[in-house]
Amino acid sequence: MVAEIHRAARDDKIFMFKRLLAIILALALVCFQLGLIDQLGYGLSWLNLPLVSLVFALNAFSLNAAWFWLLAIGLPLEYLSFHPFGLMIGLLAVILLVDQLLLKHWLTDRSAYTLLILTAVSVLLYELGFWLGDYLLTGGYLTILDLSWNIILPKVGANFLLAAGLLIFNNALNHRFRPVFLEQHR
Repeated sequence: MVAEIHRAARDDKIFMFKRLLAIILALALVCFQLGLIDQLGYGLSWLNLPLVSLVFALNAFSLNAAWFWLLAIGLPLEYLSFHPFGLMIGLLAVILLVDQLLLKHWLTDRSAYTLLILTAVSVLLYELGFWLGDYLLTGGYLTILDLSWNIILPKVGANFLLAAGLLIFNNALNHRFRPVFLEQHR
């Protein structure tokens, strides 16, 4: 009985330590995004590390872990954003729900291709959602020229390449993803 209590207390401490570490990592990621990446030159400022990390969290962990990650990155982004309050977390929640539906109903596995497709869909929804949210919540003074495929598609491509690079780095570390095609032995 006493050993079970000690084991439960130890498991609770480990759980809380993991959550605290995730919050610190999320804050560091948000600070890195807002302090450095958004200030970089042409093309590199299109990278969206918090969004790509949210897709990675959904693909690598459970939906509950992705919701926690959404709050851990969404609240600081919401606090530091110049957009109307609630737009960031609401948009990230919609993106997470759409990604979960895609993952559950159409994309049958958690492969590298699935992760890249989810990243592209997430960035597209993010850009369209911000345009629509700003349009609706700020009195409708944005024009349709703000929603240009010449602006959105390079952002999708840049984040797609970021996700591919992170995937290659992750695969080099732990070999979690396997090739889709089987090798033929003779």
